[in-house]
Amino acid sequence: MGKIKAPGSRGGKIIGYDKKGNPVYDSNKSKHKGHITPTKEHLHNTLENGHYSLISAGPNPNDPKEKKLLDEHGHDHEFFKKRHNDLRNDLDAGGHSYTEVEGDYGSPEKTFMIHHHGHPKSGEGKGNGYMVHHHDDKDAEKNIDRIGKLSAKYNQDSFIHSKGGNHKMVFTTGDHHGEHHKGTGHEKLSSDTSEFYTEAPTAGGKSSRFRLNFDWDKHHPTRPKGHFGKPTKTYSKSLVLNSFRKALPSERVRRSFCTFVR
Repeated sequence: MGKIKAPGSRGGKIIGYDKKGNPVYDSNKSKHKGHITPTKEHLHNTLENGHYSLISAGPNPNDPKEKKLLDEHGHDHEFFKKRHNDLRNDLDAGGHSYTEVEGDYGSPEKTFMIHHHGHPKSGEGKGNGYMVHHHDDKDAEKNIDRIGKLSAKYNQDSFIHSKGGNHKMVFTTGDHHGEHHKGTGHEKLSSDTSEFYTEAPTAGGKSSRFRLNFDWDKHHPTRPKGHFGKPTKTYSKSLVLNSFRKALPSERVRRSFCTFVR
């Protein structure tokens, strides 16, 4: 985040700052697009009362290929970096306001917190982990579909949707596709919490850690199985070969390399 500028006298209450350090006001939040660093007050007000979604583009541990890649190379593998950036590009294309956050739920992972202050374009709602804020019940239901399809696209096990402190962890791949866990409320965590947390940057160079509460024992229906579609951003040899083809200097070298890896 850039240097924070003086708030000024217009625009009402400041809820955060854009990547250049310009204040984002409550009165024009629906017009804000791109990254926002929220104030601590606004972050926790959102967690308690807001409509939002959390989505990631990180490794899916239930996908054998991605789990193997994660075990051998970690989150820093180029494939996961690219998928994270692709998700960010989708969020930008959808006109979303979002915050890039970090978490640890078994392993460290970068993610996005997408703020749905406005109404994204039809069919778009895109983001590695996001928290997305919705206006009303109708808008929230639309965004369950939007974010769910995006979660499936990036081969994610699930995403989270929350309304007024009531959460759904919605599964978008695997045997429980279309089902969800229910949860209520969140915990504010200390800065030395070492696992099972999400950490969001807040204004002034600070950060805040939290954890959403869920009932892990029960599955509930959300949408029909397969409703969110099939993954397209998955790890495969063809994706790796295409990346190397673009990087190699000539068709002759590309053919030699591709013959070698086969």
